[in-house]
Amino acid sequence: MTVHERIAQAMTVIAEIDFNKSGQVTGGQTYKFIPIGQILQAIRKAHAKAGIFLTIGQLEYDKDNGEGIFSQDRWTKARGHCEVSINGADGDCLSFVVPFNVQDNSDKLDNKIVTNIERQAYRILYAIDEGDATDPESEWHEDKVTMPTEDKFFGKPKTASKVAPVRDAEKDKLVNELTRVIMETPSDGEIIFSMLGGRKLTDCTADELKEIKAAVKPFGGA
Repeated sequence: MTVHERIAQAMTVIAEIDFNKSGQVTGGQTYKFIPIGQILQAIRKAHAKAGIFLTIGQLEYDKDNGEGIFSQDRWTKARGHCEVSINGADGDCLSFVVPFNVQDNSDKLDNKIVTNIERQAYRILYAIDEGDATDPESEWHEDKVTMPTEDKFFGKPKTASKVAPVRDAEKDKLVNELTRVIMETPSDGEIIFSMLGGRKLTDCTADELKEIKAAVKPFGGA
């Protein structure tokens, strides 16, 4: 059996998997995505059944195209590319180049690079759509209205007036910009997620959003 036939066998298994889009990004736009851990677990099982495995070649950095290892504040950023191979049991293989783009503020940069390379390789090879096709701009969100309050003089409730909430235009702009980065550049989106620490973009202050934007901008983001 050739490596192409083994990949096709793995693809059949993966196509039957009902991935759960349990991850969610909220902000100016909202969408759900498949967590990378779920993708890796499913594909590794499919590869085991098909008798194939992935190997990662030497990491390469093309400085003329903005690739390299950069440091900013407490963050280290690695953007580059490498050749990966899908290997069959008979020594046959399929090789192609994938990009990687990660950022870390501890000692896990190497692990993140490997995970990011796997993610990009499998998205290319198996055409995995991590996003949600639903257009968040088409969803209707009603303004919140406070409950009726009691009129102390007459003893009867009166309906509170519907007042539009005060909006922070600068914060809204930053939320929209960072949401666009997450949707258009998943690798930069991972950087944003790591800086959010489980929070939503809308939970951050304008100053915090500026810090996140500054961390992404030098590497091709907003």
